[in-house]
Amino acid sequence: MRNLIDLSIPLYDYMPVGNVWAWDVPFTHEVITNIEQHGFELWRIIMHSETGTRLMIPAMSDHSLPHLDELELSDLYERPTAVIDIPKDAREPITAEDIDQYVGCAGLRTGDAVLIRTGWGNGQRYEKIGDDYARQTPYFGQTGAERLVDVMRENKSNLLLSDITYFGCGDAYMVPEWSSKPAWERPPFPSEQAKRYMHEYSNEKMLADFGSAAALTRSGFVLLVAALVDCDKITQQQVSTTVLPLKMRGGVSSPCRVIAVEES
Repeated sequence: MRNLIDLSIPLYDYMPVGNVWAWDVPFTHEVITNIEQHGFELWRIIMHSETGTRLMIPAMSDHSLPHLDELELSDLYERPTAVIDIPKDAREPITAEDIDQYVGCAGLRTGDAVLIRTGWGNGQRYEKIGDDYARQTPYFGQTGAERLVDVMRENKSNLLLSDITYFGCGDAYMVPEWSSKPAWERPPFPSEQAKRYMHEYSNEKMLADFGSAAALTRSGFVLLVAALVDCDKITQQQVSTTVLPLKMRGGVSSPCRVIAVEES
């Protein structure tokens, strides 16, 4: 028997994942044709490449590395995966000590993908608290990200999945200057306000805000999946996971469907 568990957040208008940062383009849809008038329905969809549950790859930081359409399918299909619990609440960082305590003692098999489960993605929290689902997420501290890169390199692991919404937190610049404002005071890209903010958002500011995420993507080998949901439905510590991004030529990140499979 195989138990299939969908770990993907649904896409819906103005969902919080893809709606809070200055570079975000909220998911929206518009009906083009409808059943009543045309006999079938089609949508126009607007979003950006990191909407919802998403895959982010090292080519984000180095275009010489494989892009979405060049990835090895074996890296994403039915990957043996260790499920590791690191319980965290809102705004709590995952530290190097957490990695040593929970991941280092998890008995990873060589090549295992790593699924870190904090509990943040449970219970449809994304609908209940709106944009705070993105703003208040647990995240990786700098030392936690760097330690995890070391552990994964030693273990020949190249796929990291988690139910945290974002790997960084944006506290130094992005949160106080942009995402803490009410939605109507931070019009999304491509508004002139968002473009102006991004024009001033330097690499130094990005590293101050999202240095832990950069440590993971700039490792050159770690494939990242964020914003998993319903991980509490997984009952086993070893599962297989399949990640299905869009096959975009030259793409470096993509919304994706993530399925965990338990064998019994």
